[in-house]
Amino acid sequence: MNKVQAQQFESFVHFIAAVMSAEANDRADPRLVYQAAATGLNEAGGAAGGFLVPSQFAEQLWSRVYATGRILARCDGQPVSRGDRVVIPMVAEKDRIDGEQPTGSRFGGAQLYWTDEAGADNDSPIRFELLTLHLKKLLGMFFATDELIEDVPALVAALRRIFGLEASFSIENAIVSGSGVGKPLGVLQSGALITVPKESGQAAGTVLYPNLVRMIERLWGPSHNSAIWLMSNEVLGIVLQLAADSDEKLLTTDADGTRRLLTYPIEVCEYTPALSSAGDILLGDFSQYILAQKDENPDFLSSIHVKFSTDESAFKLRYRVDGAPGWKTPITPKNSTLTVSPFVALGAR
Repeated sequence: MNKVQAQQFESFVHFIAAVMSAEANDRADPRLVYQAAATGLNEAGGAAGGFLVPSQFAEQLWSRVYATGRILARCDGQPVSRGDRVVIPMVAEKDRIDGEQPTGSRFGGAQLYWTDEAGADNDSPIRFELLTLHLKKLLGMFFATDELIEDVPALVAALRRIFGLEASFSIENAIVSGSGVGKPLGVLQSGALITVPKESGQAAGTVLYPNLVRMIERLWGPSHNSAIWLMSNEVLGIVLQLAADSDEKLLTTDADGTRRLLTYPIEVCEYTPALSSAGDILLGDFSQYILAQKDENPDFLSSIHVKFSTDESAFKLRYRVDGAPGWKTPITPKNSTLTVSPFVALGAR
């Protein structure tokens, strides 16, 4: 049904024009499909549940979100093709130490061991930990001026741009610091996070070279190829001063303009806590963050509707997503005593 609908509208501009006409004239274009309202399918109009966005246009909007976001594209996307949840194995081991006989499992359930050709199989049960993600609703309102209402192509351009900025901000903010209640679980709230304490006598508002070294040595080995630094502009200023005052070559810049701190890319963001708070600098490998979203479904970006009756001229957009780190706890590597994780934060100072 949705594929037919998508083919009937020549462009997103034509779709938005049809939605606006339906709300203004209380008579819907037959090509529009209503989104189910909270109490069931809305037969009277789109005001309660909205109109389903054709999948091709929803994908265009969401691709803009990914293009805008600097963390989203690094996450491990997990499509949800049926229902509103996904259950997957997670890394739940606490150590990777083994002896002559396997004493633990890798990555929360995988266990391999050497045996000779005539050796007996190890039938000991493997314990799995499961991560369940329930899709959460992200709602947004876009208020349009009278001038935009009269110029549908300009309205569509503004809608795409602003939705891309706001949706990426909201989701990435949750990925970093979300509580997990009604929104994704952020890495700073996760049991997988390692927080490196400040140096003895370290003053507030400072970042020291040993802080960075301690964080790097607690990063999980495979994450060294994909981890990034997250920090605010304020923290970046202190890091820049640290680099200027240090004899070490802390900062480099790639040909494409990517700034690197001790070889790891820096992403400046608004998601980390205030300067001197725990987590104001985060070293994270977001390929170890699981982001679940609808896969090729009309509910991908579920609905859009306009309220003209109260002179609001407001578009409402809704998207369903959930996420959490794919690790339950840090682990102790083989032949080591220090725990490691894909997510390491600097402690309060």
